[in-house]
Amino acid sequence: MLPVTLPMDICCSTCENHMCKGTDVNFRKHDVVGETYRGAQIFRFHFNCTKCSAEIAIKPDPKRSRYVVESGGIDTLEAMRRRMEDAVEEMFYDRCLRSHALRASRELERNARRESESITPI
Repeated sequence: MLPVTLPMDICCSTCENHMCKGTDVNFRKHDVVGETYRGAQIFRFHFNCTKCSAEIAIKPDPKRSRYVVESGGIDTLEAMRRRMEDAVEEMFYDRCLRSHALRASRELERNARRESESITPI
């Protein structure tokens, strides 16, 4: 067991507890078999949620200079990114629907105007 502070914000998948960067936890270090980066061994770190004691595993991603949550939780920034992407996608979809509805109503107006102009008064 290694007493360490969390290197990133993590949300527990079990109880949705948010653990901020710098929270004190006890890591258990394990070798990741077959993974090295420029000759250096990669380690996986396991720790328990501070609220429900569910196990969470993270490992370093040296190519991107950050950590990746492997199981038991989600990176809080990643969760925010996903929510933002979903919101943008929904906004785009709504805008497309409104644009389509506007075009359709304009087309109906044009057709009605053409029909009224083509009718000759008696």
